[in-house]
Amino acid sequence: MNRDTYFTLFFHLTFSTKQRMRLLTPPIQLRLQQYMITFCKNNGVVPLIINGVRDHMHLLFYVCSPSFSISDFVRELKKCTNKLCNESLGYNGLFSWQQGYFAQAISRDRVPGCYEYIKNQQKHHIGMTFSEEWEKMKAAYEKDGDIVNKYKK
Repeated sequence: MNRDTYFTLFFHLTFSTKQRMRLLTPPIQLRLQQYMITFCKNNGVVPLIINGVRDHMHLLFYVCSPSFSISDFVRELKKCTNKLCNESLGYNGLFSWQQGYFAQAISRDRVPGCYEYIKNQQKHHIGMTFSEEWEKMKAAYEKDGDIVNKYKK
């Protein structure tokens, strides 16, 4: 990195199994977490927390490279973990992630709250499905458009 360039981002990323199938048993979640930590580190990303439930995963991570591409990162992460599930974790071609994902760059001030939210996924989803959570997240972040419209040139 150029020493005259300063670049940092915290990202909250989440994605679901295809058709939100509840395939991620606790042992599978643990293997995915371990794999994702290594994947992050091998790709210049600092994982802060990775957790999930039966139908989706959440990651909170830090990036300090201006060449980082969230779309490339997610594509490769999903491709590698899809292969892991199908070839090493017993799904034999039956496992797949949904096509899309949710990614939000968050401020440093929001990191502790996001960390706790991801840490407590199992409790959080006792009363809310992933579909409900997805719609709630999208609605909250649709407000970003209000800020853009207010300040855009």
